[in-house]
Amino acid sequence: MIATLFGGTFCVLAQTILFGSSKEDETILFGLLKEAESHPLHEKQPHLRKPTNITDSALSINQKQFPDEANIFNETAGTETEYPTSNVPKGSYHYPNTQSNTSGGLKVMLFVTTHMSSQHIWHLKSCWPPALQNSVLLNTADAVVYLNPKEEERKEAMNILKHTFRDQNLTIHVRDNPGYQEGAMAALSDATREGWFSGYDWVIRVNPDVIIRDDTFMVDVMENDPNATGLLINCRSPTRPPIIHTDFFAIKPGVLPSGAFLNPTNPNAERAFTNDISEAILNKGNQRWIPGAHPANAICRAGFDRKMEETHVIHFHPEEELMKDFTCPIPF
Repeated sequence: MIATLFGGTFCVLAQTILFGSSKEDETILFGLLKEAESHPLHEKQPHLRKPTNITDSALSINQKQFPDEANIFNETAGTETEYPTSNVPKGSYHYPNTQSNTSGGLKVMLFVTTHMSSQHIWHLKSCWPPALQNSVLLNTADAVVYLNPKEEERKEAMNILKHTFRDQNLTIHVRDNPGYQEGAMAALSDATREGWFSGYDWVIRVNPDVIIRDDTFMVDVMENDPNATGLLINCRSPTRPPIIHTDFFAIKPGVLPSGAFLNPTNPNAERAFTNDISEAILNKGNQRWIPGAHPANAICRAGFDRKMEETHVIHFHPEEELMKDFTCPIPF
């Protein structure tokens, strides 16, 4: 039944809260990149669906530029003329996968937003490969990434994304980083303004450090619950009015008003998002809560302070020691 439903092209939503970087974060980042040179991804993940040999460092691939596969279709990105290795202009880049399943069924977007912090890089190399392998929902979706690292890091960041999502249709929207809360809201407002969600049945928004380790509940709701229009995580106790987690959510974009997310009503991303979906989803009782993902304390992170095996979605920040290699501890 899952195969029938998810036979179609899925879209990876991976929406994303964007962070600024500190000197400490940059130090960790470059240490991680150095480690990546001696530990390519395929050596750490022998169970990938289609292993690809990578001889270059994860974030130090100094090829001339992207091959002709790069399609710049946003007019702000300039033309398809050659540009310096690391000077990728703002714009939208599409990398179609001719082997993607397009036979029909639900169309899902995996909307990922990232500024490519050291933790995001580690997750994309260590935890996303097994997550994609173990989830029909994820590995048949279209991956759409809202990318806003430092300008000099864009090219290398795109190479990581092209490898992680190499078996899927991939679109990368390269943007400037307006900041933490602003960036989280900018990804959604840009998506609405430019019509990225159009034609998709469901959009799943995640940060790279938020991992869907068990998709069974999500698949069941999408397949069998026609009234459900949101798969959500509440940051608050059920006895209080909800504040919806924005590092992960899944929604049916078709139920939202045309101007959703264009004019945030609150400077806090979670509160603004909650307001935006209240009338269309929450007030109608059409939300479904992800099992075990409610944070165990006041920290608004999916599955925070809970056992990994007990939550379907986990927002995981590895310790620096764990980031020395690319072995994901999350059980799938």
